[in-house]
Amino acid sequence: MLRYKQNLNLSLVCNLFLILAGFSSKISGEEVNQYKLKVEQRSRNIAVITIDQQVHLDYGLAYPMTYEFYIPNEGNEFSAFLRYRFSDDWIEMVEKTSNDFFNGIEAVRFDYRDSKAYVSVGFSSLSDSIYIMFED
Repeated sequence: MLRYKQNLNLSLVCNLFLILAGFSSKISGEEVNQYKLKVEQRSRNIAVITIDQQVHLDYGLAYPMTYEFYIPNEGNEFSAFLRYRFSDDWIEMVEKTSNDFFNGIEAVRFDYRDSKAYVSVGFSSLSDSIYIMFED
């Protein structure tokens, strides 16, 4: 079974988004001190990314952002699955390699040498959340 570090690591793209959309932003002249994007580990192999509903309505955020996850270096091959609502079925993500050039699509790339998974996914109009599951 997949094991994670206690805290999920986010890529530079996601961290930049947090800086731009969170902490102490000005919206309509009012200061809002809260996170606009939250990543939680729901179980050993499931992460949930949730965006503030108003930010989602205002900006859509359908274009995939890349999130970086720690995966154990046990020599196993992994798969990543995606869903937007808790009740939805899991959909296996397309896997790409470091030799593949891809941009603007939902996909996963595994870097087994550095124990990382790079998941590119956008938000859906169905919900303000993205559920990601890893299986070996």
